[in-house]
Amino acid sequence: MADFSIGSVGEQLGDVQRTYTWELRLKLPSIIPNIEDITEDILRIHCRSVVIPGRSQDVITSNYMGMEQFFPGRMHFTNPFNITFEEFSERKVAKALYSWQQLLMSIRTGSGTFKANAVSHQCQLQLLDYQGAEIAQSKFGLIQINNAWPESVAEVPLSYAESNSIQYTLALRYDTWEYLPKSL
Repeated sequence: MADFSIGSVGEQLGDVQRTYTWELRLKLPSIIPNIEDITEDILRIHCRSVVIPGRSQDVITSNYMGMEQFFPGRMHFTNPFNITFEEFSERKVAKALYSWQQLLMSIRTGSGTFKANAVSHQCQLQLLDYQGAEIAQSKFGLIQINNAWPESVAEVPLSYAESNSIQYTLALRYDTWEYLPKSL
């Protein structure tokens, strides 16, 4: 007979209350000032929901000797890349994103930083298993997002009457993305 006790289920699933399966790793630009409580230069965002970006090709049409021929043209990537994540009262990720946005365009000075200095050149989305362990390279692969920066952080509704968690929606703008297949 199957054992459906809470102990057995917990051993198989890990943290049954975990609200994420994807982890987004953003290498913060080195010129972002030190942020309290963040000791790494990699910002790990545990995604509650994520949409893998789309990709399409324009079509170049050539008419030659009465025949219509088609060739692949300019590549397009859907932008922005949207993720939703939860955070608690320490707001580590929100503080890092705010500092990054200030770097891009400061409210105080009205100026920003050149794109080359203010983007994340290493941004990877990976799948985690039920225990929270990385399975990306061995089973699924990674999604590498190139030259990303926070375009917007949506408003965060807060209400004492609600029993919901604090959820942020981040829109990342990027240049390109690629799928890095699983390792052999």
